[in-house]
Amino acid sequence: MHFLVRVRCHQPHCTNAATYDPHELWVLFHNRGWIDEWGAQLRFYCRVCLSLAGFRVKNARMGCLATSIGDITHPLPIRPNERDCKNFLSRHRG
Repeated sequence: MHFLVRVRCHQPHCTNAATYDPHELWVLFHNRGWIDEWGAQLRFYCRVCLSLAGFRVKNARMGCLATSIGDITHPLPIRPNERDCKNFLSRHRG
């Protein structure tokens, strides 16, 4: 939950990748009901491949960068509510 998330296109000819803040991404997933990591992974698509192929190529892979410091290439306009984050963590602590 505290590491940067990298989403990378998995097409053989494409090297497009994006880095997201984990907290902003969590709020987006939570608001849209994409809590499952694999269900959320299917929602991402590559814009470069979209412009080349003319349709959404949903072949992205999500991964953790194992660091909380770095450049966020795609900031989201959504800010996390601290109360919702704490409630989620207290429910799923194990």
